[in-house]
Amino acid sequence: SHFVTFNLNMANENVSPEGVFLAGGGNFGFPGDYPMADDDGDGIWSITVQVPHGFTGHYTFTNGACEDWSCKENIVGQECADPFNWNDRLLVNVTSSIEVNTCFSQCTTDGSCAANQGCTDEAAVNFWDAATEDDGSCIYMNESTLPLVQVTTDTPILDDPRIVANMKVTNLESGFNSLNDTTYEYNGQITIEIRGSSSQFFPKQSYALETQDSLGANNNVSLLGMPTENDWILHGPYSDKTLMRNAVIYEMGDKIGRYTTRRRYCELFINGDYRGVYMLMENIKRDNDRVDIATLLPTDTAGNELTGGYIMKVDRIQGDFEGGWVSPYPRLGGDEQFIQMHKPEAEDLHPLQLAYIEDHFTQFEHALAGPNFTDPVLGYKAYIEPESFIDMYFANEITKNVDAYRLSTYFYKEKDSDGGQIVMGPWWDYNLGFGNSDGCDSYFTSGFESNTGCNVLHPFWWQRLREDPAYRGLTKCMWDDYRMDVWSDESLNGIIDSLSAVLAEPSVRDHARWPRLGQYVWPNVFIGQTYEEEVAFLRNWILDRVAWLDDNIEGTCIPGCTDVTACNYEPTALFDDGSCEPCECPGDLDGDLAVGVSDILAALSEFGCMVDCTADMNDDGQVTVSDFLEILSVYGEMC
Repeated sequence: SHFVTFNLNMANENVSPEGVFLAGGGNFGFPGDYPMADDDGDGIWSITVQVPHGFTGHYTFTNGACEDWSCKENIVGQECADPFNWNDRLLVNVTSSIEVNTCFSQCTTDGSCAANQGCTDEAAVNFWDAATEDDGSCIYMNESTLPLVQVTTDTPILDDPRIVANMKVTNLESGFNSLNDTTYEYNGQITIEIRGSSSQFFPKQSYALETQDSLGANNNVSLLGMPTENDWILHGPYSDKTLMRNAVIYEMGDKIGRYTTRRRYCELFINGDYRGVYMLMENIKRDNDRVDIATLLPTDTAGNELTGGYIMKVDRIQGDFEGGWVSPYPRLGGDEQFIQMHKPEAEDLHPLQLAYIEDHFTQFEHALAGPNFTDPVLGYKAYIEPESFIDMYFANEITKNVDAYRLSTYFYKEKDSDGGQIVMGPWWDYNLGFGNSDGCDSYFTSGFESNTGCNVLHPFWWQRLREDPAYRGLTKCMWDDYRMDVWSDESLNGIIDSLSAVLAEPSVRDHARWPRLGQYVWPNVFIGQTYEEEVAFLRNWILDRVAWLDDNIEGTCIPGCTDVTACNYEPTALFDDGSCEPCECPGDLDGDLAVGVSDILAALSEFGCMVDCTADMNDDGQVTVSDFLEILSVYGEMC
């Protein structure tokens, strides 16, 4: 083994009271794990570590022991930053003991620090506290066309647990909002934490928050015009430089009548520090205005009450796995498939409830995997709403989302008295979609995401469903129907135009605060030099993608009347084309589509009627013998 001594010049920095740390790269832990020392007070912080012969690995430095990596040095775009590993530095093939002499946030190799050029005005949104020389790049915000969210904390925001904070929301009717405004839509207590998985390593964090009263109880409030609730998300797009990929697909979901999480753009400040453009979003939970299914109480352990509602997901497992089960059917690649409970959460589930939903969902999987899977009674159709599965298939394939099917896949089970179906949705987390990832061939506008190399991690459901000709046919019908109207090229262009107009001014501030235009951010493929180039790429990619899907969505669409009570009901029709016609059935007075004894008795009871007579067959305004004889003449006929 060998020793590596890191000597870090902190000349341009205000050193955190917690000190300076070696961190990251999968080798040196989290901020705080490897403390450096400046014993002689000369501003050079050092640490020596032992590594094996031939060691190659990443590392970085942090000014403080922040859990959210916000104190990590920023060397984005510099020659020593590895853009494919969170812009960490890289040691290559250590074959002897060495010294690494460098500067915090700079790639010098002799331990010197050049002047940090940047915005030195604390009033600017892109103020850099480490800048020693102003480069004229300062950008200011006098007012915004977006609502403003100001969060004030006494301690750093952590991944877990949530901390108590205050939040002010400015959302004036004029449409122009300023930090000087003192009229707040909300001004009160919240608890807040960092959220996300891989996105936690980006300098721009996303957050989960809960609005509370002064005693810490849930406080259901309306924020930015959305229905009252207490659980919210502040989503901060970072690798998505357009800031709109999630918004685009959610709006497409709105247009076909699917519930997608409501969202409003805003600009976020934390302790006075501008953090950029965010989407304040509804979290996924059961609520009459969110996932509208029955409330499941811990005491609902029998009968109809036991049957719903449940929200489940296929997702990355965080920590110890609990509150779910392992499917008897593995992923396509052979690994175990975990089904996780989302709501109710594990601690709120009665064992009988978990046993019920596991059994019910497993029965669906058995029916889907079985030899009679296409049978409307014995197969999968007895358990699910096929249209919801098809709609999520569309969302995953339009975006060609690299995480599709295997992560962030939510679905719910209704109470039996409400239909009892398993419904796919709500859609969630598409920031790596629309050509924004270099993984699993998802960058290309051709090909199905469900057929890429990543499909070894997919549940078997999606592949098996497409083996049913009727399911494929319905898929084709629904796609053609959407593309003729709500998902036409004109409609898709309209979505992007609308979002671009909303973000035109705020996006300038976001990219000034987090400079990344023209730079690789994991896992980008396209790197636009300007915001407009990023939006143009997104627009062209979507239009090319749906054009490819137009030509390649499989299935034979059989349109027709699907209403069994209509006279022109077509049993083989897969998609209702609006052609249904009501049956004319003279003599059927009780509406049971047959002329029988009950109709004869109804006519007799109206004998002599002269006002509003249902048995007036010849329209002479009264019920007489001739009407009775006319009904007798069609006795026994089926409508």
